[in-house]
Amino acid sequence: MHENSTDPAAAAAPTGPVDAGRSGTSPGRSSASTGLIFAICAYGMWGFLPLYFLFLAPTGAFEIVAWRVLFSLVFCAVLILATRAWRPLVAALRSWPRCARRASCGRWGWPGC
Repeated sequence: MHENSTDPAAAAAPTGPVDAGRSGTSPGRSSASTGLIFAICAYGMWGFLPLYFLFLAPTGAFEIVAWRVLFSLVFCAVLILATRAWRPLVAALRSWPRCARRASCGRWGWPGC
C-alpha cells in the first residue's frame, strides 16, 4: 500500500507483527497463563465439589431444585436490573401466548414458533 493513501482503514491497520501469544480477552495476559489459571480453577472445583455434595446429602432433591429455581429468578432479576432491560421483558410477557409457544419449542430461533 502507498504511504500517501487516504483510506482510513489502511491508516488504522497495524504495521508491525501481530503478537500471537496474547489472548483476545485480556491484553496483558498470555494465553498460556490464562489456561493455567483455568486449569487451577478446574482442579480446585474437582476437589471441592465432592465435599459440597456431602454437605447436600441431608437435603432432598425437591429442596435443592426449589433453591436453584429461587436463586435463578433472583439472579435474572438482578441481571435485568443491571442491563435495564425491563421494556423487552414486559413486551415479551404481554404477548404470553407467543412466549409460551416459544418456550414449548425449547429453542427461540425455530421459524414455526
